[in-house]
Amino acid sequence: MARIELEYCSLHYLNQWPRRERSLFESFRHLDRDTRLEAIAEAASFFKVARNLPEKYDTDEGKQRYQPILKIMDALEPSNFIPTKFVTAVQRVRDKVSQKYGGREVLSVTSKLLWLKFRSPIIIYDKRARTALNVEPGNYEEYCSRWLERFETHQQVIKNACDQLPPLRKYCSDPDLATESYIRKLASDTWFRHRVFDIHLWHAGA
Repeated sequence: MARIELEYCSLHYLNQWPRRERSLFESFRHLDRDTRLEAIAEAASFFKVARNLPEKYDTDEGKQRYQPILKIMDALEPSNFIPTKFVTAVQRVRDKVSQKYGGREVLSVTSKLLWLKFRSPIIIYDKRARTALNVEPGNYEEYCSRWLERFETHQQVIKNACDQLPPLRKYCSDPDLATESYIRKLASDTWFRHRVFDIHLWHAGA
């Protein structure tokens, strides 16, 4: 893993978080039900996974778009996703979402929505990252195992890249929000470094 790649990925995510994912993360926690539904719709569009959730399983049946997913997501608590058991928990939610959407494969969309709701310890399942990790489709357990192993191997390089971000605030999409102290705190969080690694894998698996 070249250092320049991680520096690029860290700066990329420093812009992506405040521009897109931060508002989605906050909306997933909003008290207003319609706001949470809109967040699911925006997330499905942003992550390009809406096609995995055909409208014939919600709006065509007289339900609001993504209503079945919201009902599943609203019933979940952080305690359902402890680090030692999150893989099984994600698979269980995947099965529930799949049942509501015609038995389709929805692991990618499920993991991405769960990450927006809880962040760590959820690991996002992505086709390009799966290719980079050389894992068979749909094997979330093996995917997470290899993901964590690879992350651990390169953890110091990722940390070094993130530690260099605070002086780069003028290159951030929202420099008013991204003060050096804000960036320093953000870049030190495990979930932020996980997403930097996600971006690296996404490019590696292109």
